[in-house]
Amino acid sequence: MIKELLKVQKEVNEVLRKAEQEDDSFEGIVDKLGIVRMYDIVLPLHIVLGIVKEFIEDVEERKRIKALKGFDRKHTQKLYDTMSIKWNTRNNN
Repeated sequence: MIKELLKVQKEVNEVLRKAEQEDDSFEGIVDKLGIVRMYDIVLPLHIVLGIVKEFIEDVEERKRIKALKGFDRKHTQKLYDTMSIKWNTRNNN
């Protein structure tokens, strides 16, 4: 059962990721998710709608993660500290 759930999860994630990148319509997403099968049975519409709802709710988190890719907090904090000292002491000479 776990293998089948993981397979479905992978397929669903792939469909949603592609749909987001290609800016698919809601109907297109529902159609594409409607062909995902678990034990040769398509996912019921209420489950598909629940998956889409959860995906939509996670949009902000995905945007935040995407914005932070390559972001180095320690480097940024060090740079902030350095620039803060320089700014605050700029008129002391």
